[in-house]
Amino acid sequence: MIYCQQAGQSVAAIPSKRVEVTRTVANYEDYLRDLRKTLYDAFYRRTLDVSVASRLTQSAFDRFKLPTVDTP
Repeated sequence: MIYCQQAGQSVAAIPSKRVEVTRTVANYEDYLRDLRKTLYDAFYRRTLDVSVASRLTQSAFDRFKLPTVDTP
């Protein structure tokens, strides 16, 4: 629900089984971690600057209203 709300959604379909909800959220968080790493790596390869790559990655996440997920 929190991820939907942060993205500006007011309605969300939630699976009836708790295990499906847990798995869906875990898969979404894994996707976000992988996306952040992929973007950071691409920006770093092009700029060779850690701070610029981090800033551009965060800018992309902010632009598309994607949440920041802590690494496990």
